Amino acid sequence: MKQNNNETNQPKDKWAALRYVSVFVVTIVLVVMAIASSGVGGYDTGMAMFFFILVFVSLFFITIPITGFWIYSFIKSVRRRTKTDRVLLFFHIADLLLIGLIIWSDISPARDCNAEIMAEHYEKEGSWMRNIAKYERLSLPDSTRLVIEFGKNEHIPQADYLDKQYLRILKNHLDDIGCIGIVTDNYQLSRYTTLRFRRKGMGLYSFLLYDEPLTLAQQDSLNSDECLIVYNDSTVFEFTGGVVGVQYFVGKQEFLDKRKKRHSTTDTIAAIERITNFEPGYNSLPIIDSVSDNKLRICPESDMSQIPDSVAYIRYLYADGKPRMEGWVAYFDDPEDDFSNLFGEWRYYDEQGNCYRKFWKYKENKQ
Repeated sequence: MKQNNNETNQPKDKWAALRYVSVFVVTIVLVVMAIASSGVGGYDTGMAMFFFILVFVSLFFITIPITGFWIYSFIKSVRRRTKTDRVLLFFHIADLLLIGLIIWSDISPARDCNAEIMAEHYEKEGSWMRNIAKYERLSLPDSTRLVIEFGKNEHIPQADYLDKQYLRILKNHLDDIGCIGIVTDNYQLSRYTTLRFRRKGMGLYSFLLYDEPLTLAQQDSLNSDECLIVYNDSTVFEFTGGVVGVQYFVGKQEFLDKRKKRHSTTDTIAAIERITNFEPGYNSLPIIDSVSDNKLRICPESDMSQIPDSVAYIRYLYADGKPRMEGWVAYFDDPEDDFSNLFGEWRYYDEQGNCYRKFWKYKENKQ
Protein backbone atom coordinates (compact mmCIF):
# COMPACT_ATOMS: atom_id res chain seq x y z
CA MET A 1 0.00 0.00 0.00
CA LYS A 2 1.41 3.41 -1.02
CA GLN A 3 2.01 6.11 1.55
CA ASN A 4 1.03 9.61 0.46
CA ASN A 5 2.85 11.38 3.25
CA ASN A 6 5.67 13.36 1.66
CA GLU A 7 7.74 13.20 4.80
CA THR A 8 8.04 9.41 4.43
CA ASN A 9 9.40 9.88 0.93
CA GLN A 10 12.26 12.05 2.15
CA PRO A 11 15.44 10.38 3.40
CA LYS A 12 16.03 10.53 7.12
CA ASP A 13 19.02 12.53 8.35
CA LYS A 14 20.85 10.24 10.73
CA TRP A 15 23.04 13.18 11.81
CA ALA A 16 20.10 15.45 12.71
CA ALA A 17 20.73 15.31 16.45
CA LEU A 18 24.40 16.24 16.04
CA ARG A 19 23.43 19.03 13.68
CA TYR A 20 21.09 20.49 16.29
CA VAL A 21 23.77 20.25 18.97
CA SER A 22 26.48 21.89 16.81
CA VAL A 23 24.19 24.75 15.71
CA PHE A 24 23.04 25.34 19.30
CA VAL A 25 26.61 25.47 20.63
CA VAL A 26 27.88 27.75 17.84
CA THR A 27 24.91 30.10 18.26
CA ILE A 28 25.48 30.40 22.01
CA VAL A 29 29.19 31.14 21.49
CA LEU A 30 28.43 33.79 18.84
CA VAL A 31 25.80 35.46 21.05
CA VAL A 32 28.33 35.69 23.90
CA MET A 33 30.98 37.14 21.55
CA ALA A 34 28.50 39.63 20.11
CA ILE A 35 27.57 40.82 23.61
CA ALA A 36 31.26 41.11 24.53
CA SER A 37 32.05 43.02 21.33
CA SER A 38 29.38 45.58 22.23
CA GLY A 39 31.47 46.57 25.24
CA VAL A 40 29.40 45.09 28.05
CA GLY A 41 31.53 44.51 31.12
CA GLY A 42 34.43 46.43 29.62
CA TYR A 43 35.19 43.63 27.15
CA ASP A 44 35.39 43.95 23.39
CA THR A 45 35.90 41.85 20.26
CA GLY A 46 39.64 41.43 20.77
CA MET A 47 39.27 40.10 24.28
CA ALA A 48 36.34 37.86 23.29
CA MET A 49 38.38 36.50 20.38
CA PHE A 50 41.31 35.78 22.70
CA PHE A 51 39.20 33.66 25.04
CA PHE A 52 37.47 31.99 22.09
CA ILE A 53 40.81 30.93 20.57
CA LEU A 54 42.04 29.80 23.97
CA VAL A 55 38.99 27.55 24.49
CA PHE A 56 38.97 26.37 20.87
CA VAL A 57 42.59 25.24 21.03
CA SER A 58 42.31 23.75 24.51
CA LEU A 59 39.22 21.71 23.61
CA PHE A 60 40.10 21.04 19.97
CA PHE A 61 38.89 17.43 20.21
CA ILE A 62 35.40 18.86 20.84
CA THR A 63 35.43 22.20 19.00
CA ILE A 64 36.72 20.86 15.67
CA PRO A 65 33.94 18.22 15.32
CA ILE A 66 31.32 20.81 16.35
CA THR A 67 32.63 23.25 13.72
CA GLY A 68 32.65 20.49 11.11
CA PHE A 69 29.05 19.51 11.86
CA TRP A 70 27.99 23.18 11.77
CA ILE A 71 29.43 23.54 8.24
CA TYR A 72 27.88 20.22 7.20
CA SER A 73 24.51 21.32 8.61
CA PHE A 74 24.67 24.64 6.76
CA ILE A 75 25.33 22.94 3.43
CA LYS A 76 22.49 20.45 4.00
CA SER A 77 20.10 23.21 5.05
CA VAL A 78 20.74 25.12 1.84
CA ARG A 79 20.41 22.10 -0.45
CA ARG A 80 17.36 20.45 1.09
CA ARG A 81 13.94 21.65 2.25
CA THR A 82 12.87 19.30 5.02
CA LYS A 83 11.35 20.65 8.21
CA THR A 84 14.63 20.07 10.04
CA ASP A 85 16.59 21.89 7.35
CA ARG A 86 14.23 24.87 7.40
CA VAL A 87 14.58 25.24 11.17
CA LEU A 88 18.35 24.88 11.12
CA LEU A 89 18.68 27.26 8.15
CA PHE A 90 17.04 29.96 10.25
CA PHE A 91 19.71 29.54 12.94
CA HIS A 92 22.49 29.41 10.36
CA ILE A 93 21.37 32.75 8.95
CA ALA A 94 21.23 34.17 12.48
CA ASP A 95 24.78 32.89 13.07
CA LEU A 96 26.05 34.59 9.93
CA LEU A 97 24.41 37.86 11.01
CA LEU A 98 26.07 37.57 14.41
CA ILE A 99 29.44 37.02 12.74
CA GLY A 100 28.86 40.14 10.65
CA LEU A 101 27.94 42.11 13.78
CA ILE A 102 31.11 40.99 15.56
CA ILE A 103 33.29 41.98 12.60
CA TRP A 104 31.54 45.33 12.27
CA SER A 105 32.00 46.03 15.99
CA ASP A 106 35.71 45.38 15.66
CA ILE A 107 36.31 47.60 12.62
CA SER A 108 33.80 50.32 13.45
CA PRO A 109 35.53 53.75 13.19
CA ALA A 110 33.86 54.87 16.42
CA ARG A 111 35.87 52.21 18.28
CA ASP A 112 39.11 52.80 16.41
CA CYS A 113 42.05 54.62 17.91
CA ASN A 114 45.51 55.69 16.83
CA ALA A 115 47.87 58.64 17.22
CA GLU A 116 46.12 60.70 14.53
CA ILE A 117 42.75 60.29 16.26
CA MET A 118 44.30 61.24 19.60
CA ALA A 119 45.97 64.32 18.12
CA GLU A 120 42.73 65.48 16.51
CA HIS A 121 40.84 64.92 19.77
CA TYR A 122 43.43 66.78 21.83
CA GLU A 123 43.34 69.78 19.51
CA LYS A 124 39.58 70.04 20.11
CA GLU A 125 39.37 69.17 23.80
CA GLY A 126 42.88 69.77 25.12
CA SER A 127 42.14 72.87 27.21
CA TRP A 128 39.09 71.24 28.83
CA MET A 129 41.05 68.06 29.46
CA ARG A 130 43.71 70.02 31.31
CA ASN A 131 41.14 71.93 33.34
CA ILE A 132 39.49 68.69 34.50
CA ALA A 133 42.84 67.03 35.24
CA LYS A 134 43.94 70.04 37.30
CA TYR A 135 40.62 70.20 39.16
CA GLU A 136 40.69 66.50 40.08
CA ARG A 137 44.29 66.72 41.26
CA LEU A 138 43.62 69.75 43.45
CA SER A 139 40.46 68.22 44.90
CA LEU A 140 42.24 64.96 45.77
CA PRO A 141 43.62 64.78 49.34
CA ASP A 142 47.36 64.38 49.87
CA SER A 143 48.76 60.84 49.88
CA THR A 144 45.84 59.65 47.76
CA ARG A 145 45.77 57.86 44.43
CA LEU A 146 42.61 57.87 42.31
CA VAL A 147 42.07 55.27 39.56
CA ILE A 148 38.65 55.21 37.90
CA GLU A 149 37.43 53.88 34.57
CA PHE A 150 33.79 53.96 33.57
CA GLY A 151 32.80 50.88 31.57
CA LYS A 152 29.83 50.74 29.24
CA ASN A 153 27.86 48.80 31.85
CA GLU A 154 28.53 51.59 34.37
CA HIS A 155 30.19 49.14 36.79
CA ILE A 156 32.94 50.83 38.80
CA PRO A 157 35.06 48.70 41.14
CA GLN A 158 35.80 51.71 43.38
CA ALA A 159 32.13 52.71 43.69
CA ASP A 160 31.84 51.34 47.25
CA TYR A 161 34.49 53.80 48.47
CA LEU A 162 33.41 56.96 46.63
CA ASP A 163 30.44 59.27 46.91
CA LYS A 164 27.82 58.57 44.24
CA GLN A 165 27.28 62.24 43.51
CA TYR A 166 31.02 62.69 43.03
CA LEU A 167 31.09 59.75 40.62
CA ARG A 168 28.18 61.14 38.67
CA ILE A 169 29.84 64.56 38.32
CA LEU A 170 33.18 62.98 37.39
CA LYS A 171 31.54 60.80 34.74
CA ASN A 172 29.81 63.85 33.24
CA HIS A 173 33.14 65.67 33.09
CA LEU A 174 34.85 62.73 31.39
CA ASP A 175 31.96 62.28 28.96
CA ASP A 176 32.26 65.95 28.01
CA ILE A 177 35.89 65.47 26.95
CA GLY A 178 35.34 62.03 25.38
CA CYS A 179 37.38 60.04 27.92
CA ILE A 180 36.53 56.90 29.91
CA GLY A 181 38.74 57.17 32.97
CA ILE A 182 41.27 59.10 35.01
CA VAL A 183 44.37 58.26 37.07
CA THR A 184 45.83 60.91 39.34
CA ASP A 185 48.38 60.30 42.06
CA ASN A 186 49.04 62.63 44.98
CA TYR A 187 50.70 59.84 46.93
CA GLN A 188 53.89 59.58 44.89
CA LEU A 189 53.68 63.22 43.81
CA SER A 190 53.39 62.22 40.15
CA ARG A 191 54.05 65.06 37.73
CA TYR A 192 51.20 64.15 35.40
CA THR A 193 47.56 63.07 35.29
CA THR A 194 46.45 60.22 33.05
CA LEU A 195 43.19 60.51 31.15
CA ARG A 196 42.15 57.16 29.72
CA PHE A 197 40.83 57.73 26.23
CA ARG A 198 39.78 54.53 24.48
CA ARG A 199 40.18 50.78 24.60
CA LYS A 200 40.84 48.78 21.47
CA GLY A 201 41.22 45.06 21.74
CA MET A 202 43.03 44.47 25.00
CA GLY A 203 45.03 47.70 24.66
CA LEU A 204 44.38 51.09 26.25
CA TYR A 205 45.09 54.53 24.77
CA SER A 206 45.63 57.38 27.24
CA PHE A 207 46.73 61.02 27.49
CA LEU A 208 49.48 61.89 29.97
CA LEU A 209 49.02 65.56 30.90
CA TYR A 210 52.11 66.95 32.65
CA ASP A 211 51.86 69.76 35.19
CA GLU A 212 55.01 71.49 33.89
CA PRO A 213 56.72 71.60 30.47
CA LEU A 214 59.16 68.81 29.77
CA THR A 215 62.75 69.58 28.90
CA LEU A 216 64.09 68.43 25.53
CA ALA A 217 66.09 65.72 27.28
CA GLN A 218 62.96 64.48 29.04
CA GLN A 219 61.03 64.50 25.78
CA ASP A 220 63.73 62.47 24.05
CA SER A 221 63.77 60.01 26.93
CA LEU A 222 59.99 59.53 26.77
CA ASN A 223 60.01 59.22 22.98
CA SER A 224 62.54 56.41 23.25
CA ASP A 225 59.79 54.32 24.89
CA GLU A 226 57.98 52.43 22.12
CA CYS A 227 54.66 52.84 23.99
CA LEU A 228 54.85 56.66 24.26
CA ILE A 229 54.56 59.55 21.80
CA VAL A 230 55.49 63.07 22.93
CA TYR A 231 52.89 65.33 21.31
CA ASN A 232 54.09 68.61 22.82
CA ASP A 233 56.16 69.77 25.78
CA SER A 234 53.45 68.80 28.30
CA THR A 235 51.32 66.16 26.54
CA VAL A 236 52.22 62.54 25.87
CA PHE A 237 50.18 59.81 24.15
CA GLU A 238 50.41 56.40 25.78
CA PHE A 239 49.48 52.90 24.65
CA THR A 240 49.27 50.11 27.23
CA GLY A 241 49.14 46.58 25.85
CA GLY A 242 47.06 43.78 27.32
CA VAL A 243 47.95 40.20 28.23
CA VAL A 244 48.12 39.33 24.54
CA GLY A 245 48.51 41.45 21.44
CA VAL A 246 50.99 44.17 20.52
CA GLN A 247 53.01 45.75 23.30
CA TYR A 248 53.98 48.93 21.44
CA PHE A 249 52.27 52.01 19.99
CA VAL A 250 51.23 50.89 16.50
CA GLY A 251 51.96 53.51 13.83
CA LYS A 252 54.22 55.59 16.09
CA GLN A 253 57.04 56.16 13.61
CA GLU A 254 54.65 56.90 10.73
CA PHE A 255 52.87 59.49 12.89
CA LEU A 256 56.14 61.14 13.94
CA ASP A 257 57.43 61.23 10.35
CA LYS A 258 54.18 62.72 9.05
CA ARG A 259 54.08 65.25 11.88
CA LYS A 260 57.68 66.27 11.25
CA LYS A 261 56.91 66.82 7.58
CA ARG A 262 53.76 68.75 8.43
CA HIS A 263 55.63 70.93 10.90
CA SER A 264 58.32 71.53 8.30
CA THR A 265 55.68 72.73 5.83
CA THR A 266 54.09 74.94 8.49
CA ASP A 267 57.47 76.44 9.40
CA THR A 268 58.17 77.14 5.73
CA ILE A 269 54.84 78.94 5.25
CA ALA A 270 55.40 81.02 8.38
CA ALA A 271 58.94 81.93 7.28
CA ILE A 272 57.78 82.96 3.79
CA GLU A 273 55.03 85.15 5.25
CA ARG A 274 57.53 86.77 7.60
CA ILE A 275 60.02 87.43 4.78
CA THR A 276 57.36 88.67 2.36
CA ASN A 277 55.89 91.27 4.74
CA PHE A 278 57.69 94.59 4.45
CA GLU A 279 59.54 95.56 7.62
CA PRO A 280 61.95 98.39 8.49
CA GLY A 281 65.42 97.44 7.39
CA TYR A 282 64.28 95.93 4.09
CA ASN A 283 65.47 97.57 0.91
CA SER A 284 62.31 98.42 -1.04
CA LEU A 285 64.06 98.91 -4.39
CA PRO A 286 64.07 95.63 -6.32
CA ILE A 287 66.46 94.52 -9.03
CA ILE A 288 64.55 93.74 -12.23
CA ASP A 289 66.11 91.95 -15.19
CA SER A 290 65.30 89.45 -17.95
CA VAL A 291 62.38 91.62 -18.99
CA SER A 292 60.67 90.27 -22.10
CA ASP A 293 57.35 89.83 -23.87
CA ASN A 294 55.15 87.03 -22.62
CA LYS A 295 55.76 84.88 -25.72
CA LEU A 296 54.79 81.64 -23.96
CA ARG A 297 51.45 83.19 -22.98
CA ILE A 298 52.14 82.41 -19.33
CA CYS A 299 49.17 83.02 -17.10
CA PRO A 300 49.56 82.60 -13.32
CA GLU A 301 46.64 80.95 -11.56
CA SER A 302 44.62 83.90 -10.31
CA ASP A 303 41.36 85.75 -10.83
CA MET A 304 42.66 87.68 -13.85
CA SER A 305 40.90 87.02 -17.14
CA GLN A 306 43.58 88.57 -19.39
CA ILE A 307 47.03 87.19 -20.10
CA PRO A 308 49.87 89.48 -18.90
CA ASP A 309 51.89 90.88 -21.80
CA SER A 310 55.30 90.86 -20.08
CA VAL A 311 57.44 88.75 -17.73
CA ALA A 312 60.52 89.62 -15.68
CA TYR A 313 62.85 88.20 -13.04
CA ILE A 314 62.79 90.31 -9.89
CA ARG A 315 65.00 90.33 -6.80
CA TYR A 316 64.30 91.98 -3.46
CA LEU A 317 67.16 92.67 -1.05
CA TYR A 318 67.74 93.40 2.60
CA ALA A 319 69.26 96.76 3.54
CA ASP A 320 72.72 95.16 3.73
CA GLY A 321 72.40 93.92 0.15
CA LYS A 322 71.72 90.27 0.95
CA PRO A 323 68.95 88.59 -1.08
CA ARG A 324 65.47 88.55 0.51
CA MET A 325 63.29 86.99 -2.21
CA GLU A 326 63.52 86.37 -5.94
CA GLY A 327 61.59 84.82 -8.81
CA TRP A 328 59.56 85.37 -11.98
CA VAL A 329 56.59 87.71 -12.25
CA ALA A 330 54.04 88.24 -15.06
CA TYR A 331 52.67 91.78 -15.42
CA PHE A 332 51.06 94.38 -17.68
CA ASP A 333 52.70 97.76 -17.02
CA ASP A 334 54.74 97.58 -13.83
CA PRO A 335 56.18 94.37 -12.31
CA GLU A 336 55.49 95.80 -8.86
CA ASP A 337 51.90 96.94 -9.33
CA ASP A 338 48.87 95.21 -7.89
CA PHE A 339 48.11 93.47 -11.17
CA SER A 340 51.41 91.59 -11.36
CA ASN A 341 51.47 87.91 -10.42
CA LEU A 342 54.21 85.57 -9.25
CA PHE A 343 54.75 82.30 -11.10
CA GLY A 344 57.16 79.39 -11.05
CA GLU A 345 59.59 78.75 -8.19
CA TRP A 346 60.33 81.62 -5.84
CA ARG A 347 63.11 81.60 -3.28
CA TYR A 348 62.83 83.35 0.07
CA TYR A 349 65.82 84.02 2.35
CA ASP A 350 65.73 84.90 6.02
CA GLU A 351 68.33 87.18 7.59
CA GLN A 352 70.48 84.17 8.44
CA GLY A 353 70.60 83.13 4.78
CA ASN A 354 68.29 80.10 5.11
CA CYS A 355 66.42 79.50 1.85
CA TYR A 356 62.72 78.58 1.61
CA ARG A 357 61.06 77.69 -1.68
CA LYS A 358 57.52 78.04 -2.95
CA PHE A 359 56.08 77.13 -6.34
CA TRP A 360 53.40 79.44 -7.74
CA LYS A 361 51.21 77.58 -10.22
CA TYR A 362 50.73 78.83 -13.78
CA LYS A 363 49.68 77.73 -17.26
CA GLU A 364 51.46 78.13 -20.60
CA ASN A 365 49.96 78.83 -24.02
CA LYS A 366 46.66 79.77 -22.48
CA GLN A 367 44.07 80.63 -25.10
